[in-house]
Amino acid sequence: VGISLGGQRYDDAGGAMLLFLTNFVAIVLSAAVVFVLAGFAQPDLLRLRSRKVLVTIAPFGALAALILLPLVFTSQGLLATSTAERQSQEVVTEWLGPDSTLRVESVAVADGLVEVELTGESKAPPLEPLQAALTDALEAPVGVKVSVAPVRVTQLPVPPEPSAPDQG
Repeated sequence: VGISLGGQRYDDAGGAMLLFLTNFVAIVLSAAVVFVLAGFAQPDLLRLRSRKVLVTIAPFGALAALILLPLVFTSQGLLATSTAERQSQEVVTEWLGPDSTLRVESVAVADGLVEVELTGESKAPPLEPLQAALTDALEAPVGVKVSVAPVRVTQLPVPPEPSAPDQG
């Protein structure tokens, strides 16, 4: 957290703090359950002092509920991005066709832009059909950026083994 704050990377610091708090709360609540199940905490004493136990554990339960909110929103965002990237990958593969010599290296979707990285020896097909298909699949207008890294293959055959001289 401190390193991120020092580097003015506030999003990273927030993520690190969320991770720290999640782990902290999970450890405390898990330890409480283990202590009860393992017999370190006497059940009779817990019943007699139930209010004190509740006052001790309630803040951690509240903190767990509070931490759950950003985790749910983060999970929803990751799920949506993952779904969009999977759909985009399928559209790109279909756009290239089965006979294409191009290989899809990556497909990323962010901020209304689909970025596709291809490798291969041929040129990419026209982008307009890809953009139209992506707009249909993602149900939103998108920009398209396609990068093609050329691949040149050079191959040498295995040289013949030298024949042994006649010893005759």
